[in-house]
Amino acid sequence: MRLPELFDFVCAKMALEEGSLSYLTWMYQWGGRDDIVLQEEDSDQQWQYTKKKIENLFKSAKKDNPHERWLEIWVKGGCEEEDDW
Repeated sequence: MRLPELFDFVCAKMALEEGSLSYLTWMYQWGGRDDIVLQEEDSDQQWQYTKKKIENLFKSAKKDNPHERWLEIWVKGGCEEEDDW
């Protein structure tokens, strides 16, 4: 999935008009807890890097916590006019 398709997909899941989001934030409670933000204007190369980073964080957390059953990740979308939702 290319980056524009990802933003369209998230808009559809949130029942928003296409083009309503300017960034997506991945939030999780494992692997360092730093949110990962991807801007709509970022490149597909940055999106590929972000996916790999999330995958590596997940694999590392799973290895460090083999008995943990829940390693959840949330995706939050927003636009520049919003501070938070």
